[in-house]
Amino acid sequence: MKNNHLSPLQKFTAVFLVLLACHWVLLVLFPDGMQRTIFFREGQDFMADFFNVLRYIADRNPYFTEPTHEKIYLPLAYMILFPFTRFDNYSAMSLHDCWGSIPALISMVFFTLVSCFMFYFSLKALCEKYNVSKLILVPLLLSGFFIRAVERGNLIIISASCTMVFLAFYDDGNKFLRQLAVVMLALTAVLKVWPAMFGLLYIRKKMYREFFSAVLISILLGLLPFLFFEHGFENIPRILKNLAANSIAYGSVTRSIEPLFSMNHYIYHFLKVLGINTTVSYYIAAGGGMLVKILAVCALILSVFMKSEYMALTLSALGIIFLPANTGSYCGLYLFPAIITSFNGLGGGHKLHKLFYLLYLSPLQLGIMYKGQQLGTWLFIGSISALFMLMNLYSAIRRKPEKSL
Repeated sequence: MKNNHLSPLQKFTAVFLVLLACHWVLLVLFPDGMQRTIFFREGQDFMADFFNVLRYIADRNPYFTEPTHEKIYLPLAYMILFPFTRFDNYSAMSLHDCWGSIPALISMVFFTLVSCFMFYFSLKALCEKYNVSKLILVPLLLSGFFIRAVERGNLIIISASCTMVFLAFYDDGNKFLRQLAVVMLALTAVLKVWPAMFGLLYIRKKMYREFFSAVLISILLGLLPFLFFEHGFENIPRILKNLAANSIAYGSVTRSIEPLFSMNHYIYHFLKVLGINTTVSYYIAAGGGMLVKILAVCALILSVFMKSEYMALTLSALGIIFLPANTGSYCGLYLFPAIITSFNGLGGGHKLHKLFYLLYLSPLQLGIMYKGQQLGTWLFIGSISALFMLMNLYSAIRRKPEKSL
């Protein structure tokens, strides 16, 4: 007799599509309403992470020119984008000029197509490794996180693609694919730094040769491209100063509300909404933010000792998301591997986890607007993500028997 029951993944996707439909309907009915906040600054800063980088690097002197606190990528990331600077005279253009330039828009379309194709095929490879239906790609590629990443034009999509390829092949039986995984880990480490923490999976599986190979390649890819730019290795101390300035600018408890995973400023503004004293709000928010970072360190450490691949991926991703001072909303892409493995039928992720993933991926924007900014959605996502991390840490410490892949 034919089984007509829907699988967990089919149910998950169906509910996600309902949430997506609600988002689209509300966006069409109220184009200037809350659903528009799915885009950074409601689209008023469109593709700025792509165009601004081209403006910064067009004259091959990114690290010493203002605004220096924005010039924090290692040079390989800038080299990857440098060919796009040939489409127009970006060094003499403002962001607004880029929006009105046909050559600039063509370069944007080309970059977006390439990065999205890379992301699709890397996710497909991960699904094949864990024997998960490609249906999971529907909620992943239509999620709020991916929509934001595309709208920003950020290198996160390429970095996440390298991460997915690494995770798909790092323990493969084919030697060539294992070596490819080493290179992909080094690339993602150089592009975004923090995803290098997925390299702890090598420690977990006692693959020390691959681990140290990735470290060596990362060092080479991180240093040699400095020679492509003006000032050469003199850029190294400068980029450290830029990073310090960036942490001050974006890591402040009292900073404006923006879509980040850094919990402290959401807590601060929410307490202000409740009418709590400014000084009290500051110290509560700073303490809460520090606690979340401590939990993130614990998550990374515990990931090494997990028998379950699902738990190792989940803890690693949560640590990568919450540990940095400035984690953009699009970094939610790093939790996609854990979401995929939660549907592989080998004991990874119970129903409560899947409920979290459903809320996490939903593009539907939620209520509390504060000073013209979307506080509700990101306070909600940040809070449930932090609670999810705490729940997984509790489960990891208890060391429940889990099936290993």
